[in-house]
Amino acid sequence: MNDDNTPQPWALDAHRESLIWAANIIEKADVLLIGAGAGMSVDSGVPYFRSKRGFWKTYPPAEKLGVNYADIASGPWFHQDPAMSWGFILHCKRLFEQHEPHEGYHILKRWADSKETSWVYTSNVDRYFHRVGFQPERITEIHGSDLRLQCTVPCCRETWDVDWSTLDMDEDTLQLTTPPPRCPYCNELARPNVLMFCDQRWIGDATREQENRMTTWLNAQRGKSVAVIELGAGTIVPNVRFQFERYARAYGTRLIRINLSEPQGNEDTLGIALPALTSLRAMNQLLL
Repeated sequence: MNDDNTPQPWALDAHRESLIWAANIIEKADVLLIGAGAGMSVDSGVPYFRSKRGFWKTYPPAEKLGVNYADIASGPWFHQDPAMSWGFILHCKRLFEQHEPHEGYHILKRWADSKETSWVYTSNVDRYFHRVGFQPERITEIHGSDLRLQCTVPCCRETWDVDWSTLDMDEDTLQLTTPPPRCPYCNELARPNVLMFCDQRWIGDATREQENRMTTWLNAQRGKSVAVIELGAGTIVPNVRFQFERYARAYGTRLIRINLSEPQGNEDTLGIALPALTSLRAMNQLLL
């Protein structure tokens, strides 16, 4: 068993032509545009929550209640069970912090540093791209950030910083054991400024501002050779996939789509059915 995801010849043979093609696109590009979904974090040890059994294995209290990931990670759940909602959020925060960004993030950072410019577009809130040194002003987090809180009502469009050190939880019950944060403007329950399922109350102003800055940046790259690479973005929440198909068309280049279970795309998609870390390591070896 290959526990460290080191590429093995027999595992890569079927993908060698695609990996070489992708490496050539990246090598010749002036600009690197990176998209990432939940599958990008899996190689760091972060569980994949989309599977009900996988979610319940990580969170046994949720199985006892018959609660799945889409339930507990939803806006309405903050009103239905605020202690469990906050307990789950705090557990995720600790989980992200306990694990390190895998080598693939560092490989992408080295590639980005070798180009004229780069940008990251991600649906993840683990902040792993920040931790390996990507410039925050060149990262679009389309689902918001857990560094800020907002009102659950919301009573206004303000967001504010959160001190996670004041919060604690019971790992066995997934319940917050300290008082949940309150809105400083109306004293209603607060929540992270992160887009959730069935969420009509998310305040996405900061994300829209960053998306506008990204649009300006994207327009400035026209006429340049742009490598468009998408990693671990699935079809359940397809925002990253849709956008990166559009970006690849706009720049007249192939979309490099790395996705172990869903590499498919249109005729201009170079799909690679491998884990993100395995693919990035293999392409990096080809670029050395």
